[in-house]
Amino acid sequence: MSLPTDSMKMDVVIACETKNNGEPTYIGDGYIDCAGWNQVTWLLILGAIAAIVNMKIQECDDAVTWVDIAGAALSAIPAATGDNKVYTIEITRGGSTGRKRYQRAVCTVADGAPGAALAILPIRSTYSGQASDVADVDFGQKVEI
Repeated sequence: MSLPTDSMKMDVVIACETKNNGEPTYIGDGYIDCAGWNQVTWLLILGAIAAIVNMKIQECDDAVTWVDIAGAALSAIPAATGDNKVYTIEITRGGSTGRKRYQRAVCTVADGAPGAALAILPIRSTYSGQASDVADVDFGQKVEI
């Protein structure tokens, strides 16, 4: 089945976190298959956080051997001012980008009580035109790869 010229697929929330440190609890396999899509937008949705949050995106072709995507990271989001925001990482795929088939988010929460309330939501899309920025949303940080 081929995808329409312009389409989008939003996956179920891939992780949630309420612990006081370490990695979130990932739902299912914790990764997505990007075959046939030319962009992935990763949303890190933060509620109340009481510790520093970090997130990076990794990729691979076999769903086993993961490597970091250079520049696709949100580092040291502070508890004092980083909560209650949506953070995004946009990754262009296809053509000469060299992107691999599978992607996953790796998120860590530094020691702190009660930790962080968060969700990670990947959105895969294919489009024929330019993606436009949403200027009126309070993005904590936006990274485009």
